[in-house]
Amino acid sequence: DDDPLWPIFDDLTMEDLRANEREKQEIDALEGNPKDYALWLTKSLDRTWKVNEIRLKNLNMFREKVEDLADYYTKENQFLQDIEQTGGKEQENHILELCSLYHDTGNLRLLWNLLDKYGYTGKSHGNTPPMADFYQGLCALERFEYEKADQYFSLARDKDEQLAESIEKERKKLGDFYYRQAMTKMPMHSMGQPGQKIPVHIRVKGLACCPGHSGLCQEFRDIAQKDQQEISSLLNEPAQEPSAALSRIQTIANAWITLLEAEDPVRKCIPKEIVSDFYRTGIKVLLDQGQTEQARDMVLKALDVFPQDPHLYISAADTSFALEDFDNGVGYLARAVELDTSLGVYWKNIGDNLKTGYCRLLYAT
Repeated sequence: DDDPLWPIFDDLTMEDLRANEREKQEIDALEGNPKDYALWLTKSLDRTWKVNEIRLKNLNMFREKVEDLADYYTKENQFLQDIEQTGGKEQENHILELCSLYHDTGNLRLLWNLLDKYGYTGKSHGNTPPMADFYQGLCALERFEYEKADQYFSLARDKDEQLAESIEKERKKLGDFYYRQAMTKMPMHSMGQPGQKIPVHIRVKGLACCPGHSGLCQEFRDIAQKDQQEISSLLNEPAQEPSAALSRIQTIANAWITLLEAEDPVRKCIPKEIVSDFYRTGIKVLLDQGQTEQARDMVLKALDVFPQDPHLYISAADTSFALEDFDNGVGYLARAVELDTSLGVYWKNIGDNLKTGYCRLLYAT
């Protein structure tokens, strides 16, 4: 009766009984009233039966958990003995068997400690068995060391092509976990909303663990398209408060640009046309605010990402004219037309651009 396991069992039972609390309150209300004695007795017996059913169900579950735990410790102790009593290849096999046990039960910290204890984490990568590289990759993912994880997984695949499927399975498992967390606990509707740091971080972690995860990628695409539509609406429709509209546009565009520049897995999820549009919007807002140097910096970043995007060269030309850098402005405009001849319409105002020193081409008609 003094075994510490029983309080755990009682907690499990009470968790199920809490859902039955309303029925208990109804029974308590009948107690002490002679007219309701028969009803009170019937309901009390019925609830007692339900409580016993709950206890029986939990007892079976509890027994299974204890049996699983006992089986785990039995296997662990046996593997540890085998490791200590053997050497060479046989010892390595026992180490990997224990690694498998730790992996299957989610004990990645113990798994890493085991590999580290027997020198696998310090070995030349060419000398480690492929499964050791695989397990080290999993541990690296657990510690958010994504580049190291990629390296370990690449080594494992190079040594054993059959591990590719296991690696993708593990990556997807983690991606699914973060996707569920994101969708159920941290919904997102726009990058322009306040307090998006943690929701974004959860989704980015999911993509870092599982690049190209379908659910996470689709959600980022949906949010990006929604934000793009809002920006387009604010730009094209007269605003009652222009300064507020401009601030909203800047908030959305800057949030996306910051995210896309920092997180390549996210950028790969978003259609390049939308990414380019966020850059062009950011450049436009900076020019509207007279921040021409900052606009030029953003132009250079955008062209580094999309060197073949003709519309970004229009933005670059616009920025150059704002800086009175006419030679580069003409060069950017020529490059835009070279990539897309339909943009030749922008040449019609080139004389005025050079004459006045600055004329907005961006979104010109």
